[in-house]
Amino acid sequence: MASIFEAKSNLKQLLLQNKDKLTNEVYEYLLSLIELEFAVTKDYLSKSGKEQIINTDIYYQVALYNIYHIIDRILSGLDTVKFVSYDRNQHYDSFEMQGLYQSREYELCRLIRILYNFNDWKNISIINDYYLSCEGDVSSKTARDFAKKQALSSELHNKLLTEFALEDIQYNNVSPKQITTKKSILVFTTILKY
Repeated sequence: MASIFEAKSNLKQLLLQNKDKLTNEVYEYLLSLIELEFAVTKDYLSKSGKEQIINTDIYYQVALYNIYHIIDRILSGLDTVKFVSYDRNQHYDSFEMQGLYQSREYELCRLIRILYNFNDWKNISIINDYYLSCEGDVSSKTARDFAKKQALSSELHNKLLTEFALEDIQYNNVSPKQITTKKSILVFTTILKY
């Protein structure tokens, strides 16, 4: 089972142990992913190279490492303090990152989740909570708070699109249960699907 917390040195060692099973092109590609030279979603590997590694555990682990660390780098560049949580449930593992913004008090808003280790399905998904509109009769404090969440999530969303070279995004309307005066959009993007 892949771990989002895998150390870079462990991945390099694993890659070195499997070097004789990989072509030079695939070895260099995986090493570049570990070094975060580019995102796993960018198409820098030949068709034959992809076929060689597409269903391997090492590729899944390296891809997960690459996605997590690129998202972490993006969040580090945003004007927020990052809080993280990890959850393992029956069907998949989830890693959530929240951002801290200041209104009258400091408050957290969920920015992104990484879902992985699905049962018998090598897939990694990111879910970016993207706040698009504030509707209804809202106080000025609620509107200000929402504007801060919207700015933070919009900046993250745009950086994700650029860094991962994504074009195809599914938008799903999500109505928050606790606050009925706002509407948020959940942006779901499948990063890897084997």
